[in-house]
Amino acid sequence: VSQSRYRLGELKNLMYETEQSLLNVSQSQDTPEYKYLSGRLDALTEIYVMTYNLAFALNERIIARG
Repeated sequence: VSQSRYRLGELKNLMYETEQSLLNVSQSQDTPEYKYLSGRLDALTEIYVMTYNLAFALNERIIARG
C-alpha cells in the first residue's frame, strides 16, 4: 500500500502543477495550451481515481487472505 500512497502523492503533485499552469495561461479556452493542460488534468484525475480504487481493492484482498 505504501507504493500506492507514493504514486498517489506523485499524481497529486502533477495535478497541482498542471492546475497552476492552467492558471498562468490565457483564460481563453480556445488556445492549444489551455486545451492541452485541461486534457492533461482530466487524464491525471482519471489515473488518480483508478490508482486510488486499485490501492483499496488490493488492501481488501490482503486483509481477506489474513
